Amino acid sequence: MELLEPIEFTTQKSGVFILSKFPATVGRKIMLRYPVANVPKLMDYINSEEIMLELMSFCAKKLPDRTIRMDNKILIDQHIKSWSDLVTLEYQMLKYNFDFLGNGGVSNFWKQLSSRLEVKTTEILTRLLDYWLTKKSLL
Repeated sequence: MELLEPIEFTTQKSGVFILSKFPATVGRKIMLRYPVANVPKLMDYINSEEIMLELMSFCAKKLPDRTIRMDNKILIDQHIKSWSDLVTLEYQMLKYNFDFLGNGGVSNFWKQLSSRLEVKTTEILTRLLDYWLTKKSLL
């Protein structure tokens, strides 16, 4: 598949990459899965890595004579020199594909998600505590 609306982005250590837009269905999948797969302590690494690999498959390393799609772990490890460059590329891909993440939208998005998770976690723990206290009092 061809890269859609490609633009160049230069990382600190790894050089120049080509960022592209996601096809509609892939964008939807990444938008729904990426935040949940990367929430600390609520995810498992396999899901996080899987969605990162899908996201990065729409990014390419620019070489003097060609570009190489970052569509597997081996290519990512060979062409991206540090974890910070990888995280930067992920962020830039998200920002390029999802307009609402620009201009502080990412931090607002994470704040909203964190707030909702806190409310839901409190509700679940309250129910569990009520259930546990009810059962204990019956014994």
